[in-house]
Amino acid sequence: EYRRYGGISDRPLPPDSELDPFRQAHEHHENLLWLGGRLLSTHDSILQFNADARLCMLGERLGNFDVTGDLQSHFRLWKQLVGISAEGFVRNETPDYFYRRFYYNHYAWNQDLKNIYRVRAQGSLSFPSWNTLLTAGVENISHYVYFDPKAQARQYDGQIQVLYAQWKQRLAYRLLHFDFDVVGQWSSHQEVLPLPNLAAYANLYLRTRLSKVMLTHIGVDCRYFSSYYIPAYNPALGQYHLQSEKKVGDYPYINVYANMHLKRARFFIMYTHGSRLFVDPNYFTTLHYPQNPSQIKAGLSWNFYD
Repeated sequence: EYRRYGGISDRPLPPDSELDPFRQAHEHHENLLWLGGRLLSTHDSILQFNADARLCMLGERLGNFDVTGDLQSHFRLWKQLVGISAEGFVRNETPDYFYRRFYYNHYAWNQDLKNIYRVRAQGSLSFPSWNTLLTAGVENISHYVYFDPKAQARQYDGQIQVLYAQWKQRLAYRLLHFDFDVVGQWSSHQEVLPLPNLAAYANLYLRTRLSKVMLTHIGVDCRYFSSYYIPAYNPALGQYHLQSEKKVGDYPYINVYANMHLKRARFFIMYTHGSRLFVDPNYFTTLHYPQNPSQIKAGLSWNFYD
C-alpha cells in the first residue's frame, strides 16, 4: 500500500534560500506491506460466517492489524422465522499522519501519538414477517484522537465506551405505509466524543397506482436528533472540532413529497424543510451553519434501454 501526504515542511530552509520558510512544500510518503487472509462459509443453510484479518509487516505502520468478522443464522420462534447475526472487529492503528505532523499558516503541531485500539461487538435480530430489525452494540476505544476546542489535534489518554441500540421498522395497512429508524446511543465521555442520545428518521406515505398504471408515493418524512454539543467546523483545516459554546439539535426537519413512476419515466416534486413554517426556526446542522430554507424541488428521469 502506498500513501502520499502533501503539506508544509517542518524542515528549516538554509539562510540563503529564496523560498518563504513558512510555505515550503513538503510531501510525506508511506510504503506499507500488509499480510492478510480470509475465511468464509456461505454454503451452509444454517450458519454462514466471514472473517478477515490483516497485519502490517513493513513500513511506518508496522504492527498495525485489523481483524473483522460476522456470522448469520436463523431459527423459528412462534412459527415465525427469525434471523440472527453478529459482527465485530479489533483494530490497532497508527493515527493519521496529519494528526501527528501538521504545519500551516495558523496551525502547527508535531507530536508522537499512541496507537488507537478499537474493539466493537454488535448483534442483530430480524423478523422478516414483521419487517423488523433490532440491533445493539458496544465499542471500546483506547487513545482516541480528536480536535480540541482550539482545533488542535489531541489524544485522550484513556478509554471511551459507546453503547447504541437501533430499531428499524416498516408498517403497512392497505395504502398507508409507515417506516421509521430510531437509534439511541451513549458515550462515556461526551466532552471528548459527543453524540446525540437520540437520532430518528420517519416516513409516512400513501402507496398506490393511479389509473392502475402509475405507481405513486405521496407522503411526508422527518429527520431528528436530540440536542448536544455538536462539533464545530473549522474551514481553514477542513475539520470538525469540539465546542462547548452551544447545543445544537432538537429540531424536526420535515419534507413533503410525491413520487411517480410510469414505465421508464420517474418524476418527483418535493417541498423541503416544511417544518420551518410552524416550528421555531432553530435549524442548524452544525454550529453557525444553518440548514437550507424551504424550497420546492422537482425532477424527471428517463431510463433508456433496449
